[in-house]
Amino acid sequence: MPACSREADRGNGAALARRCGVALGYGHQPGAAGNRSEESRRIVQMIISGKDRAGAGGPEGYADRMKTIFRRAAAPALIAAACAAAYSNGLRGPFVFDDREAIVENQTITDLWRLGDVLRGPHGGTTAGGRPVLNLSLAICYAAGGLDVFHYHLMNVAIHILAALALLGIFRRTFELPRVRGFFGDSARTFALLAALLWTLHPLHTQAVTYIIQRAESLAGLFCLLAIYCLIRSADAQAARSAGASSDWENGGEAPDVIVERGLSGAAAASYGSDRPAVSGGAGAGSGGYGAGDGGIPCGSSPTGTAGHDRRAPGPDVATSRRAWQAAAVAACFAAVGTKEIAAAVPILALLYDRAFLAGSFREALRLRRYMYAGMA
Repeated sequence: MPACSREADRGNGAALARRCGVALGYGHQPGAAGNRSEESRRIVQMIISGKDRAGAGGPEGYADRMKTIFRRAAAPALIAAACAAAYSNGLRGPFVFDDREAIVENQTITDLWRLGDVLRGPHGGTTAGGRPVLNLSLAICYAAGGLDVFHYHLMNVAIHILAALALLGIFRRTFELPRVRGFFGDSARTFALLAALLWTLHPLHTQAVTYIIQRAESLAGLFCLLAIYCLIRSADAQAARSAGASSDWENGGEAPDVIVERGLSGAAAASYGSDRPAVSGGAGAGSGGYGAGDGGIPCGSSPTGTAGHDRRAPGPDVATSRRAWQAAAVAACFAAVGTKEIAAAVPILALLYDRAFLAGSFREALRLRRYMYAGMA
């Protein structure tokens, strides 16, 4: 099996499961329903776990893990380095305009341990007034270095970097969604990196980064992006729940990627994250589902070789992960509102994104994540 060998050499277990699952006995085999040998399962398990190459702890396995870590860290590191270089010459800029009233004359930030005063913030019409999260960030900077502008500028740059990384994660996962990835193909991550870099270095952000008190804008933006990112991650967990990928395939189940490919037909992929059963006998590769254009295993075949999707009860880890990401989205929304009032639009933005890229309709989005949206509202 040349294709399997190529995927194994690259250590691409997910792609191997998709491309070679049928050949190794995992897919639906006409005339041999349910006849999956233990040897086939063992081979797939060894290849996906990397144990087929010098053992999991061998030098080749270690090199593969290091390559994977490097690939994952390269894009975030590039964005962080580019942002730091772009704004490095502004770390000593003095307090100007509203900085004096909101920082220099703000007595509520001088003692971080008096948290009640910090969260209440200054009275009057200062920029930090009535914005507890923003005032808390100023108090942290004051605790680190008093009125030394370096610490305030450094936090502003750090906030912008974190926002850029959150946006990178959103771009990556959006470009790899079933209804979008056809436009980008194998270059989805490259386009995500370029888009995030363009956003990071755009001169439009100069004031929000270099004008200290304008971190109200960048910090609120960071929490908005984090809310959207957590929404996407919760949908990922919902999709795994829908496909039954939480089953322990090492104990007789199927490889998670294979289940996801089989469990989401074209119709189910159109409402990504739905917890409704997959359509029995759905189309395989080319249907718009997870197997589209990738030689995917036909949807509608079950582990026993019968038509229909074998729904498995979701494991506690999947349900917990979904709830945790939704709770994180609600927390990010609250933090954004506590930074600047314009973040009240976060629930609307999240719902629009959900409808456009994940659920497929407002009704389905509210049905799947009604508690999250209720918490945001």
